[in-house]
Amino acid sequence: INLITGFEEGSHIIVPGAFLSENFDITYGLGTLTIEPVELVATADDTSRYTGDIDPLFTVSYVGFKYSDGPDDIIEPIGISNAGQNTIPGIYTISLIGGSGNNYYLTNFDGVLTVEPRLALHLKIFIEGFYNGNGMMDNNGVGGTLNLLGISPNQTDVDSVTISLMDPVTKLEVAHQVGILQTNGDLVVFFGQPIKVNNPYYIVISHRSSILTWSALPVVINAITSYDFTH
Repeated sequence: INLITGFEEGSHIIVPGAFLSENFDITYGLGTLTIEPVELVATADDTSRYTGDIDPLFTVSYVGFKYSDGPDDIIEPIGISNAGQNTIPGIYTISLIGGSGNNYYLTNFDGVLTVEPRLALHLKIFIEGFYNGNGMMDNNGVGGTLNLLGISPNQTDVDSVTISLMDPVTKLEVAHQVGILQTNGDLVVFFGQPIKVNNPYYIVISHRSSILTWSALPVVINAITSYDFTH
């Protein structure tokens, strides 16, 4: 029966023993067992985000773990991208930095980060308390309420309005943004994660002095989406 002094990468001693014979004088000598590290391939997982968002926490897929080993048995590499927070939409590289393991040598492969344009939602809204007719909310030509109150230097600013996008099945809010309503009824807000392009959502208007208002049906959100609440 032989014994070895370790199972990790490196050199270990082989200790022979437990051999008996009445016909021979048995002596033992130590041997050396060299355990070589095995290759572990690490690849950054492809992902996406919207321009203006920070990078997500990048994940890594592995090929080559032995036996019951997993990511907890190594020091994992860290993913970084070459995209800035406000970089233009496009395709960028996710690089893996570092990583090590007692029984592995890591071979790192890049992944792809797709930076998508933020989703612009253009709305047409008239709020009764501000509306003075002729498609305007300008206090009969004087200007928007935020401007008249000295809150905004922009003469066309009426008030802040919260726009929520709701899951079409659960009717629960997925995300919301606050925009400034203009005297002609225009309001533009921009959405990022977790809103998904080409997915449908109910659009909900929330304002402190008006009734909560939902779109009649879910609206498919594209890179630029328009919806008119005045019709």
